[in-house]
Amino acid sequence: MSVEMDFDLGPLTWIKGELDNALDAAGAALADWNGQDITPLKAAAAHLHQVYGALQIVDLQGVSLLTSETERLLSEMAEQVEKRHHETVDTVLRAIAALKAYLDGLMAGAPHAELKLSPIYQEVVARRGGEPPAPSELFYPDTATRASRQEPEMPLDDAARTRAIHGARSQYQRGLLLFLQNRDAMAGLTQMELAVRQVERLAPGAAQFTFWWTAAGLMEMLRRGRVPTDNWLKRVCGRVDLQMRRLMEGSRQLADRLFRDVLYYVAQDDASEGRGAEVRQHFQLQRYFPAEVAAPMSDQLTQLAALKDNLGLARDHWVRYCSGRTDSLEPFQHAALAMFEAATRLPNGAMQALARMIQAVAKRLPGVADATQNEALQLEMATGLLLALNAAEHFKALGPEFDRQSEVQTMRLQAAIDPAFDSSRIPDVDLLDEYSRKAQEKLVVAQVTQEIQANLNQVEEILDRFFRDARERAGLPMVPSLMKQILGALNILQLEVAADLVNEAILRIQHFTEPDAQIAPENLNWVAEALSTLGLYMDALRYGRDDSRALAGLLAQPEVVPVAEASVESQIRAETERLKESVEHWAATGADDGQRESLRSDLKQLARDADLVGDAGLRGQADAALEALNAEATPEALRRAVDGLGGASASAPAPSAEAMRLAGASDETIDRELLSTYIEEANDVLGGIAVQVARLHVSPYDHEAFAFVRRGFHTLKGSGRMVGMNELAEVAWEVEQTLNAWLRDEKAPNPEMLGFLEDAANAFQVWVTELEEQGRAQVESAPLIQAARRLRGADAPPGDPLPKPEAGVPAVNIQDAGERATDVDDQTATANPDREEPLDEVVEIGGHSLPAELFHIFTEEAGQRLADLTGALAEMAKGRRPAAWEGFIRAAHTLAGISRTTGFTPLADAAHDIELWAGRWPDKTLALADGAVPRVERAIGLLAESVGDILGRRFPDAMPQVADWLAELEAPPADAGLAPAPEAAAAVIAAPPPVPRAVDELDEQLLPIFLEEAAELMPRIGESLREWRADPAGLPARDALKRALHTLKGSSRMAGAMVLGESVHALETRVDALADAPADTAFLDEVEAEYDRHAEMIERLKGSEPVASAEPAAPVETRPPPDSTPPETAAPPRRRWSRSRQARPLRFPPCRRRSRGPRPGARNRVRAGPCASGRTSWIPC
Repeated sequence: MSVEMDFDLGPLTWIKGELDNALDAAGAALADWNGQDITPLKAAAAHLHQVYGALQIVDLQGVSLLTSETERLLSEMAEQVEKRHHETVDTVLRAIAALKAYLDGLMAGAPHAELKLSPIYQEVVARRGGEPPAPSELFYPDTATRASRQEPEMPLDDAARTRAIHGARSQYQRGLLLFLQNRDAMAGLTQMELAVRQVERLAPGAAQFTFWWTAAGLMEMLRRGRVPTDNWLKRVCGRVDLQMRRLMEGSRQLADRLFRDVLYYVAQDDASEGRGAEVRQHFQLQRYFPAEVAAPMSDQLTQLAALKDNLGLARDHWVRYCSGRTDSLEPFQHAALAMFEAATRLPNGAMQALARMIQAVAKRLPGVADATQNEALQLEMATGLLLALNAAEHFKALGPEFDRQSEVQTMRLQAAIDPAFDSSRIPDVDLLDEYSRKAQEKLVVAQVTQEIQANLNQVEEILDRFFRDARERAGLPMVPSLMKQILGALNILQLEVAADLVNEAILRIQHFTEPDAQIAPENLNWVAEALSTLGLYMDALRYGRDDSRALAGLLAQPEVVPVAEASVESQIRAETERLKESVEHWAATGADDGQRESLRSDLKQLARDADLVGDAGLRGQADAALEALNAEATPEALRRAVDGLGGASASAPAPSAEAMRLAGASDETIDRELLSTYIEEANDVLGGIAVQVARLHVSPYDHEAFAFVRRGFHTLKGSGRMVGMNELAEVAWEVEQTLNAWLRDEKAPNPEMLGFLEDAANAFQVWVTELEEQGRAQVESAPLIQAARRLRGADAPPGDPLPKPEAGVPAVNIQDAGERATDVDDQTATANPDREEPLDEVVEIGGHSLPAELFHIFTEEAGQRLADLTGALAEMAKGRRPAAWEGFIRAAHTLAGISRTTGFTPLADAAHDIELWAGRWPDKTLALADGAVPRVERAIGLLAESVGDILGRRFPDAMPQVADWLAELEAPPADAGLAPAPEAAAAVIAAPPPVPRAVDELDEQLLPIFLEEAAELMPRIGESLREWRADPAGLPARDALKRALHTLKGSSRMAGAMVLGESVHALETRVDALADAPADTAFLDEVEAEYDRHAEMIERLKGSEPVASAEPAAPVETRPPPDSTPPETAAPPRRRWSRSRQARPLRFPPCRRRSRGPRPGARNRVRAGPCASGRTSWIPC
């Protein structure tokens, strides 16, 4: 049996660079720690948190756990003086090195066995002062594997099965007592094994059978004395009893952690027969216990991987720098320094000497030895990098020959920068000359491909203008000469497949320029794809990757020859002439009855065709001919009737209202056949863009990530055009052009560009979600297009602006708020029919002022949220869809958020009251009672009146009655079946432990990062709470809640939000204290109340207000009084991209994703002021 793991390296490959950079940054932050400064500790913790986040997309649970524990240790060091020791930092550095070595080993093909990390994990936990972890903590076998039954499942009803399991459990408990008390351990283990084997026979379903089949192997192993018993193993036996009780009570859920622990101990047995051997063979448990790699070798692998990575980066940046891209000098110097540091930790003096010289030369640039003016230095540096990279690839096989090559190349580099150096001292080395030849080839290829890229970019720009508007033909005459220049360069490089593709593209482009040419859309798409693929191919070739399969695939696609399809009208004309000839022939041959029937059939078909084209005159003529034929008129009479066919006909009827509607409808509304394909592809592309933008945040010089983003928007452009989403395709084209310009100039993305990419991806995510849910999208693209053109230095071309959706408040079917809103808008439009409000106009409402553009955005959004509340309430009243509650909560939350941000505090408070009521309603699976619906309608109606007041330029009044009305509503009785057992209820702690008094010490740099993370964590906590309430005994939801609380606690403390951190810690402690006991309703209510209080505390922190220290039970009143002046909202730094792919729109309505479920509590806020990019904006940022 192979010990290799079936681990998918694909996702890890995507994020490996990001992980390496973050781990290196964490280590660098701690390298020179002085023993007291907490700034390096916080910085390293932040980098490890980034690693932890990136690891969530790969199945490396043990690696994630070690990362999380190390991050917590750093956070505790920053908070607790007594933990600040150099020995602790050494532990952290060893943990970072172990993480990097493990990931490097996976990439190099090492077995995936996270138990390797157990020693350093135990050390980290010990440094934190925690309880020693179980030996199986990092053991993650595949628990989805199922065992096969040898006998069919016993046909028992639930009651009979419960009685039988109860008997087996009683036997197990008697045996367990004997085993634990060590009175007659062997007899006890025998009883335990018999009981488990009985439950194995009774187990319902494949999952339960597999677990008890495995547990029987554990009992057999214990009875045979195959493994020493310790406290951990005894705990496992006790938890098996708890799992047996859950099965007896009717639950089929398995504790995954218990399953892992049972498998871990079964794997310790080395018997060659018995149930234990079967389990080990079935789950292939041996592969999780590989031989340990010696620590020195592990460190050497880490340094060697760092050396290779940085040599590759240095080579790529050097080639770019020699091509005249001066912005590549700084990353080249960074890579040279990192490469030198890695080489000094490897046991090879020749490698160290060569790396030292490369780094020394890099430090002197730019200067007298500037490579742009020194061809010798260009060649020798490229040769040295190739030599070092080849040596790193074959490090174990290096011998004396490399020592000589390194010495000579070091001398050549010195001679290239020092004119006084005696070149005659440099000996000849044949193999080194071969490296020089390869280096020169790389430099030539880099220069040629750069020229090819420049020509391709010009061709793409010309053809893109032509594709968008066939009248734009001014640049087309330039295309053949540009393409022939590309063809000549490809012939020089002997790239035959690429040259064939260019020749084919030239032929097809020539067809476009022919007068009156019919151009098939498939041919337009082919040319666009060919140029794009050729550009990507040249980009890869520049860095040594020659893969022409994509080019060959395009060459295999034949050109589509457009065929003019005959219309029905032309067919009617031909059929009419043929019919006349048939009548002439029939008359001349004696007018037999057989031909009469054939003519009758032809005339009926002609009548139907006349109806199809709406030709009433032709229909009348065909009917007259039919009547003559049916009346058995003479052949001459029928000939006269047929001769009139096709003459002047009545005018076509006016189009119907439905036809007019379809004619005026947008492509987005009509073209639905390919819409689902487009949505699926767009979601995949946007997910990929999210990963690559995250990589660019870590390393802006990651050229592959930047190119991937450009390809993503290119795909969105092509897919949009294919399905008729032309407006979306236009926006993608603008983004792609900007990225083309930056890639062409080889500019690394700066913060403004990264922010623009996030804006673009967020906008597309919103539009795609609208398409998915509504079948259409309102594309408001002007800000994005302007930003794209500004970033590429292009002025907006003259022409009509892009169409925008009509502004206005959607109708709200509660009282007459919608009519009042419409009336106000109508009055304004009547008074100023032709005037547009300038962006800087200020709206005054009861002494409260805000920009007009922000006011209009607020009113549109508020109206939409009121409509959402109304629609969701209707579904809640019918009980058709529990998810309607989530939509209701989200709408109320969004309305409260935008109202508070724009200063309409009374409306925000009332909406928040509605949100809290809905969030606390216990059972959202039942229909809302008839008596409750009118009260909620009254509350929403009051909100609608308040919005109407705002539209009428009146500041809204306070609405305390909303909370009073909702407080009078009574929830339906809880399901008695969810009541906890007496022993479970006893396990619940009656009151939370007091939280130590704390004072906030907010860190200005880390607070925005914490707020961003809190915006992701709070919806997860809320979701876990709902799942836990649905299954109070369920462990997965409880474990997810504990993980999220722990992360929130650590992040808040790291940001200096000490009061919040202590409060979350107290809640986490209470949840932990439950152990495996189910929670009762009262306890869950208390947890949910704490969750709401934490949400309020985070809201206050968004205004950088320290939170007052308080006991958890004390209520926190965060609502400002109705007459308070709204605080100025400070613009937080731009959020980094979220891997969940949940849209966070900047100018667009909140994203509602049906397929992934709503995110209650997610905040999509509108704020006025400077955006994160630095530009001033009154639109949602």
